[in-house]
Amino acid sequence: MADSEKKWNRFQRLSVKSGKFSERAKRAENASVKHAHRFIIKRLHSAREVRRNIALWLLGMGVLIAVAATQFFLFQSSYITYAGGSGGTYAEGVRGEIKTLNPLYASTPGEQAVSRLMFSSLLTYDKTGKLRGDLAENVSVLDEGKRYRVTLRPNVLWHDHAKLTADDVVFTVGLIKNPATSIPTSASWQNVEVKKIDTRTVDFMLPSTYAPFPNALTFAVVPQHILQKITPGALRDSRFSAQPVGSGPFSFKLRQDIQGRDAHVVVHMNQNASYYGGTPKIERFQLHSYGASDSLSRAIRSHAVNAVNGVSLADYSQFVDDPAYAASLSPVHAGVYALFNTRSTGALSSVEVRQALQAGTDINAALKSLPVKVSPLETPILSSQTDVSGIAKPAYDKTRAERLLDEAGWKKSPTGERKKGDEVLTLNVVTIKGADYEGVVESLVSQWRRLGVKAQLRTVDTSDPTQNLASSVLQPRDFDVLVHELYLGADPDVYAFWHSSQAVERGLNFSNYSNGISDDALVSARLRLEDGLRNAKYQAFVRQWLKDAPALGLYQSQMTYVHTKDSTAFDSGTTLITATDRFNDVIYWSTHQAPVYKTP
Repeated sequence: MADSEKKWNRFQRLSVKSGKFSERAKRAENASVKHAHRFIIKRLHSAREVRRNIALWLLGMGVLIAVAATQFFLFQSSYITYAGGSGGTYAEGVRGEIKTLNPLYASTPGEQAVSRLMFSSLLTYDKTGKLRGDLAENVSVLDEGKRYRVTLRPNVLWHDHAKLTADDVVFTVGLIKNPATSIPTSASWQNVEVKKIDTRTVDFMLPSTYAPFPNALTFAVVPQHILQKITPGALRDSRFSAQPVGSGPFSFKLRQDIQGRDAHVVVHMNQNASYYGGTPKIERFQLHSYGASDSLSRAIRSHAVNAVNGVSLADYSQFVDDPAYAASLSPVHAGVYALFNTRSTGALSSVEVRQALQAGTDINAALKSLPVKVSPLETPILSSQTDVSGIAKPAYDKTRAERLLDEAGWKKSPTGERKKGDEVLTLNVVTIKGADYEGVVESLVSQWRRLGVKAQLRTVDTSDPTQNLASSVLQPRDFDVLVHELYLGADPDVYAFWHSSQAVERGLNFSNYSNGISDDALVSARLRLEDGLRNAKYQAFVRQWLKDAPALGLYQSQMTYVHTKDSTAFDSGTTLITATDRFNDVIYWSTHQAPVYKTP
């Protein structure tokens, strides 16, 4: 055993002589060279003799490979296309502060966007601008339009997985009606009674027929099981307003305050996998709220967000021809008007003066100051809501305007100003600083001055906390002419803006317009369910409105939207009632493109 271990431990020492190694390497090298010379160099003349055959063979192989590759790609393209992929984080920038996440108090574009993403309503609008069910599976009109019965979808869940029922709907309406909550829409619900029929059925009872009522069912429904213990007066400042629980396509994750040059708020949301409308493609949604349009532009160009909503028309025009972005301009159901204060102590109390301004204003010339083309708006109702094509609209006629002013007693003095005795025809024109239409207002003022009117322009900076538009201008009606945007809504009902009962401090009839024929038409249209009868009433109102000239229609408002080319957002052909309606198909949005198989 010992002898065998000794044998295993014996190793023969090996040595390499460098001279022999070099000699063998040289012999191998010489042999390789001779081999190459014999079998390659000496036979090149043979290759030359068949070079044509070799070339044809190589060409044939190349063609065959190219044909095979082309066939493969064509075959692949026949059953594969590119569409929005699932997953990722969609970051959208909007203008407007986010002070509350409670949908019942949402007022700014940022707050309304959050509400639409995290909460559901009984009804919403489809791609054509028509009402469709959201939480509601069915809506029945009963008792000649005095009662609406709503049946809810089954198995709708809140983000905490509690079940949404009729109790939540009744509870939400109760909060809206309660004066202690100070919810802005409270007054419009005071005469509406709501009753639970069963866990999925709710009745809304009205004191009389009210045709536009279904549009009121777009309010956000909030959870009773979370809010029922909160006193109504404490609702606005409750924890729910900072950490809401909804039933929409995205659920709240956290709120983040970003400091620096472009200080803003970010609301982070997660995909709601239990959403009754289908799981969104986007895994996470971030809403970035900025204070100014230029901040939005910097945000998307720096890739802080991949989409922005609400950039100014001037900033929007810079993205139109940029190949890195997709930019869309979509009309919404709102309009910009020059509102005349018909109860003004000045000249505008005279219908002849208002008609003179109507005739002496070249709207198309004023709209050329905008960086993009928009649709003029001549009437108080959109043409898509009521057919106004057969109604004659006053045309631009400066000669007629000057004659009307002369007949009203406002004669041109040697200085070019129009006077009635010692009184100078003066107009106090007010608008919002930095608005898209600020240039349009300047054009109007210039045109009126050429008529001999002493028009004085004042702008209100709404970003300045010391300048409150509502309390300093709107409520006291401190203007002769107010150029302002009116949100018209889906229904042609414009009672709130033009009925004489709304010409009060907190009313929206900023022109203080009052006419018996107009009032009757607006009231009667609300009482008719038949579209034909309603249209006839609204056409009568439009004719009288144009005759009385309480305002000048300027143009239909536009929503600007810019996103990166690789992301997918809303369909630009969608009819939008408000800007938040872009989210109606948000479950199909995506952050990137991915290959998908085509359906046979």
